[in-house]
Amino acid sequence: MDKLLSNTFLSALLFSVYQALAFYLLDVPAFKREDVSVFYFVLLLTGSFIVFYLALRIVQQFLMRKKTDIFLLVALTYFISAVLVAFSYRSLMQPGFEWVLILSVLVISIFPLAIVFWSYLLKQLENRLSVTVLSNESFSEIGTKRIKDIVISNPSGKVIFQSAANNVVAFEANDNYVMIHFLKENEPSKQLERVSLKKIESLLDKNDVHFFRVHKSFIINPLFLIEVLGNVQSQKIRLEHLSDEVPVSRQFDVSVLENHLKNT
Repeated sequence: MDKLLSNTFLSALLFSVYQALAFYLLDVPAFKREDVSVFYFVLLLTGSFIVFYLALRIVQQFLMRKKTDIFLLVALTYFISAVLVAFSYRSLMQPGFEWVLILSVLVISIFPLAIVFWSYLLKQLENRLSVTVLSNESFSEIGTKRIKDIVISNPSGKVIFQSAANNVVAFEANDNYVMIHFLKENEPSKQLERVSLKKIESLLDKNDVHFFRVHKSFIINPLFLIEVLGNVQSQKIRLEHLSDEVPVSRQFDVSVLENHLKNT
């Protein structure tokens, strides 16, 4: 409930600021009643917006049992509440100027909705990327374990990244993307793809590919580990083919890497 109230307050604040700015830029004429000022009218709109927004969100939480994208839901609620407010108070405008209120509200409510919807589409595209681990028959076997390929495909099925797992040095989170550090024809290469580090980590664990999530921003291949640096408070590691040292989270058990170095 506290989260709902905080979302309502932030949405109402955004609405009132946008609406006041819209009135100022559009040079809104006097209202029907002389005692109504722009400031008073914005407060009236904001109060009504809070009522509509709260009512819609409570109804949504009650009716929607399935988990959905909360940001998209909030944005749609914001848009619907703004439109309801505009149509409810259009009669307070001077004759012929009702469109000023409706148009300004539509413009200011579509803008945040468009941003959230665009982010939602990008997230959906990321989720549709296919990340797989395949055994590659063309590679020779090391002992009894076959070398595997890490493959990333786009929604149309086109392969946009493929490399043998033992040629991938590390995965580095970069905002909503992942930078893949790997060897191509024995030369260090990099490739940026829109996919979550969590999705890659889950895939590697599921297919028994021995990489380590040493930090919230890094998954590393221990085959390229050179040394562990620093103390318990601040530890880093050096990897072959990476010029920068990789940070290690305090929650990660560094002894796993130290044991790996001893056994190689």
